[in-house]
Amino acid sequence: MKTVIVLAALALAPAAHAQISCVELTLVLQSGASNFEQLKGAPAEGEKDIWLASFSLPGAGQCDVIRGAADAWFYSCAAGSKTEARATSAFNEGLASVASCLSSWTRQPVGNSSSPGKVLDSVAFIGADANRGFTVQLERVELDDKQAGKFWVFSTVIERRPG
Repeated sequence: MKTVIVLAALALAPAAHAQISCVELTLVLQSGASNFEQLKGAPAEGEKDIWLASFSLPGAGQCDVIRGAADAWFYSCAAGSKTEARATSAFNEGLASVASCLSSWTRQPVGNSSSPGKVLDSVAFIGADANRGFTVQLERVELDDKQAGKFWVFSTVIERRPG
């Protein structure tokens, strides 16, 4: 799955220790059936295919709705931390929450991620039956920015592909 992390979301918003509830995850997945139309806010400045999301998952610094190639749509959230321990904790709590909500989905590690930086953890949940075409991916990434220095990012990306 092509992972999309919008660097604007990495403005070091704190990686909070908020769990993603099944109600919130279901809301986003249901919106995905219509290309996340209900969650589209204002267009991102200077971007043709990115909108600021009108709803954010708990602990997310920023969420966006993104139109990708081949009619793929993404709902992407990210939060950053100056400490690896905090980002790891947020990742582990988010992963436990999503795994509980999507227990019938296929869970698999992601080997090749297109995320910038060093991918430390990456797990995808693949939907089936009524959720065919959906993938929920969580990642923990280490970045080293020339100005901001080293920081860690926890991201959640929900992808919907047609068909």
